[in-house]
Amino acid sequence: MSRRATWAALVAGGVGTVATVLYWAAVAEGLLTTTTVLASLYPAVPVLLAVVLLRERLSAGQVSGLVVAGAAAVLIAV
Repeated sequence: MSRRATWAALVAGGVGTVATVLYWAAVAEGLLTTTTVLASLYPAVPVLLAVVLLRERLSAGQVSGLVVAGAAAVLIAV
């Protein structure tokens, strides 16, 4: 494995570990409903990263889905 791939794997593992610890900390604080809703939006993260980093293009349906999911998360969290 190349040095770059090794670093990428280490960073990805570290970010995943931090995300898991923060998720469980939020659940322990009693914010289960908000935490679960936000965690269910995880599939939007790779989509947004693809748009930003890989310059992927989204269809109108995909954009509207992201907007509706974001609005729903805000409404549930409030």
